[in-house]
Amino acid sequence: MKTPLLALALALSGTALAADHAEAPGAAADPAADIDAATDGFSDYRERYPEAAAGYALSHALACGDDPRETLALAQANAAPRPNGEALTLLSEARLAAGDRAGAHQPALDGLATGSRSAALFLAAAASAPDPVASDFYRSAAQTIDPTAGG
Repeated sequence: MKTPLLALALALSGTALAADHAEAPGAAADPAADIDAATDGFSDYRERYPEAAAGYALSHALACGDDPRETLALAQANAAPRPNGEALTLLSEARLAAGDRAGAHQPALDGLATGSRSAALFLAAAASAPDPVASDFYRSAAQTIDPTAGG
C-alpha cells in the first residue's frame, strides 16, 4: 500500500528541510532528491484519491514551498468537505503563503469559531491579524499552548 510510503517520503523530506541533511535518517545524498520523490509520490496519490490525499498533499506543498496558487487550491479543496480547525489553519497558512494576508484572517477566525485551539491556528491568526494588538493577542495565545510557538 502506498499511503505509509508517502507519509515516510513526506517525513524524510521534512526532516531534510528542517535539519542538517547529512544527519537525517534514511535521507538520500541530496535533499532535493527526497523532496522530488515525495512530490512525485503525492502527485500520483492525489490523482488517484484526491479527497483522501488533500490534507497530506497540502502539508507537503506548504512544507516544500510549492507554487502558492496550487497550494491555495489544495487548501480550498481540503477545507471544503471538512471545515475543521486543522483544515482552516492550513487554508489560512496557504493564503499567507500566497501573499493574501487579509484573506488569511477569516479562515483563522472560522477555525477558532469551531472551538479548535492549537498553537498553529493562533499563529495563523496572529500572522493575518489586521492590527498589532490583535496579532500580539493571538501570538500570546499560541505561546500559552506551546511556549516555543512563533519563536
